[in-house]
Amino acid sequence: MPPWLSGLLSDKAVRSAQNQAGKESRRLEEEHRELLQTDRVQRKLESGKTHFRGADFELVADIAFEAAQELARRATVDDLSIEEATALRAVGVNPRKHSTWPIHAGKCSAVQHIGSARSSRSPGRA
Repeated sequence: MPPWLSGLLSDKAVRSAQNQAGKESRRLEEEHRELLQTDRVQRKLESGKTHFRGADFELVADIAFEAAQELARRATVDDLSIEEATALRAVGVNPRKHSTWPIHAGKCSAVQHIGSARSSRSPGRA
């Protein structure tokens, strides 16, 4: 192999390694930012804070959605963590008041009520 070709190939390998290292570094920085944000939001939820904006609110909404799913799966309010209960309150859900839950499952009264309200609005009924 001519020396000039080996030089080109080694330069290409170096650039490729540098690009890969840069991508990995950016991925780790993003992951670190997300961990810091999660920790900050969890501390605020633990202290009872219920007003959030932007990316913090999106994270709170995700936590609240998971908690609502747990409630719909027959978990009790006492099974929720402080963060989960506060996140629910932050998005306007009272974990102790079933009618405010955004998710219902099975044969709960809210599902039956929603179903009867839909059938009363069905086409052909006056």
